[in-house]
Amino acid sequence: KSNTFLWDTKNVSEGNIYEMRLDTSDGFITTSTIVPFSIDHNPPEVSSISIKTPTIKKEAIFESTGIATDAVSGVEFLEYRFVPNGVSPKDVALIPWYKAVTTKIPLSTSLSFLIQNRLTIPDGTYALTIRAVDAVGNVSAEKSGAMTVDGSAPRVGNFEIRSEEEQVVPVERVFDGVLNEPVTIIVSLESDTVQASLSYGNRKVPLIKDLATGVWGAEIIIDKLEVIDMYISADDIAGNHLESQLL
Repeated sequence: KSNTFLWDTKNVSEGNIYEMRLDTSDGFITTSTIVPFSIDHNPPEVSSISIKTPTIKKEAIFESTGIATDAVSGVEFLEYRFVPNGVSPKDVALIPWYKAVTTKIPLSTSLSFLIQNRLTIPDGTYALTIRAVDAVGNVSAEKSGAMTVDGSAPRVGNFEIRSEEEQVVPVERVFDGVLNEPVTIIVSLESDTVQASLSYGNRKVPLIKDLATGVWGAEIIIDKLEVIDMYISADDIAGNHLESQLL
């Protein structure tokens, strides 16, 4: 025969110090069983989050690690989700949670977790949001870390060609420079660009970013009169590559 006992523990101090004694008897023989139990009023805590690559290419494997703690009943599992910036609280409630892989035995007072997820979410800035649940169902406050999904190659903005004699903007496309004199190419690239190069004819030179203005530039020498095409290649922080875009 089974029985259910309800006990209001709201005013009982939490801890792992409790035992329940169960006595059963058939009228002739009495047996006793001692069952230890915990009372846990406080939620666990997600104490740390580390995001391996805060800006990541779409379809790449996103990775995050961290630790959650619960001093009494122990952390049972962790959940995470990706919340786009600017989403209303009503829409946030509709975003599903996913279970994180834990690297210790559940119900440990300190539980490490690992998130590995091949990202298929749209480009944008997100909050990786994590929560922990302990053995009695208490849910932690959410802890977040910022991340960006970027599936687009760096875009090229304006460019200029300059010498001591002349300055040309894209509309004109005709440049009468002085042969064998330095010519400066100035190019605007997206802010997350980490390296870029300029190709013309059979030559290729690196573009250098001006930290004060944020634009990229290279100095070249034109040694003969000819019609040449110039191409930009660039890589961004997420690993997206732009290959030989015509200026």
